Order: sequence, then structure tokens, then C-alpha cells
Amino acid sequence: MPLGTALGGPLVAGLGAVGALRLSGAGITVLGLVAAFALTLRAARTCREPAAGTAKPARAESEAGTDAEHEAGVRRP
Repeated sequence: MPLGTALGGPLVAGLGAVGALRLSGAGITVLGLVAAFALTLRAARTCREPAAGTAKPARAESEAGTDAEHEAGVRRP
């Protein structure tokens, strides 16, 4: 006999169909909240360093000038 049938039959008999559905919905909601909380904690604990081999941040346009100026060695004040 499947577990759902073994547990569901007496549950519906005791709570009625509406009560069993409400209990099921509340259980799914609680499980989702616990999972969301666990994922939030996990994300907060992970290190946010850039991965090895990633490019350096781009220069700010006001600091860098154009690529042609950079290649020619022109400095802006």
C-alpha cells in the first residue's frame, strides 16, 4: 500500500476534505518559507570575491579618455 494512501485516508477521515487540503497547503507554505530562509542564509555566508581569471573592472570614462588617446599615451587633465 502506498504511503500517501495509508496516511491520506485517515487524515481525510479525521479532518474532512477541506481540512486535509488546508493542512496540506499550510505544510507546503511552511516548507517553502524554511527553504527560502535557508537559501538566504547560505547566500549571505558565501564569499563574494571575483572568480579567478575574471577581467579587472573597466576604467571610468572620465579617467580613461578614449582608447585612441590611451594607446597614443595622451593624458587628460
